[in-house]
Amino acid sequence: MANRRWLLVTTPANYAVCMRTGTWGRQNEREARAYAPGDVFFMHVTGRSEVVAMGMFTGEPYHDESPLWREMDDRGAFPWRIGSCRWASFASAFRHARR
Repeated sequence: MANRRWLLVTTPANYAVCMRTGTWGRQNEREARAYAPGDVFFMHVTGRSEVVAMGMFTGEPYHDESPLWREMDDRGAFPWRIGSCRWASFASAFRHARR
């Protein structure tokens, strides 16, 4: 099966957690299980008009109740998670190219 591509939309605070921990989370198991190792993602942060990063999922979805996002989002812990690696952060690359 070919790897899929995803557009992930998140808030600025949750984006920072995702980049710091290398983790993407969902509330729903079914949604998390749609992601697979090797799938490519593009990250869009709300309030900005650009894709800010891209990367690839590196592991299988798993369940973890630890509070990565709990302080920032009243929807809970996003307990269905998948590991990822970031290939590029476009925001910083674009800033340097504009100089």
